[in-house]
Amino acid sequence: FIILVSPLVIMIKNIVLLCVAILNAHGAPYDGNDWNGKWFPHSPSEPDLNPKVLISGKSNNIHDSRHGVVMGVKNPSCDDAKYKLETDWYMNPENYTCYEDRHLYVPKNTIHPIHSMEHIPEEYVALHRCMNESIEYNEAIPTFGNHRPLWGAYGEYTFLPKQRWLHNLEHGAVVMLYHPCAEKNEVKALKSLVKSCLYRHIITPYD
Repeated sequence: FIILVSPLVIMIKNIVLLCVAILNAHGAPYDGNDWNGKWFPHSPSEPDLNPKVLISGKSNNIHDSRHGVVMGVKNPSCDDAKYKLETDWYMNPENYTCYEDRHLYVPKNTIHPIHSMEHIPEEYVALHRCMNESIEYNEAIPTFGNHRPLWGAYGEYTFLPKQRWLHNLEHGAVVMLYHPCAEKNEVKALKSLVKSCLYRHIITPYD
């Protein structure tokens, strides 16, 4: 089972880093051929004691007694990360394009980062929802909640909806969100830090 421990949200001016510690979680497969940073929770050469997750092929058996829908299984009738993507995002360029005056987002040293922490009860279980259902959150930047059965491939995106990267967060990924108008050099520096820190990371604009 998955236990969520102390989700941490760190807001740095117009950039947000989301981190969550996970026990007994297993993410997407990786070969590590081009990775020189740290591994979480272990390197590919180390034994994996966590339950395996099927992430390729198709299956008609997608029921899961704990999460409603089994995670990591591509199924066209539920979630294959190809169809019905407009349920979460209408491909709107406003989500990743700066249409405002960038001077309004110049970093100010007088503004301190916002640190916040949420406690999630051990018995809490997030449900996996198919693409025929919309998922809404009470918070502008959710740190836990129902999400899609398939998580996003680790890396940088033009835009990735929260319904997708929230599953990555559940599996111990670092999620970097930045406003499209955020100062470019600051975004570049933080991207470099995230990419060199952990293999399990998601970087996406978020407005």
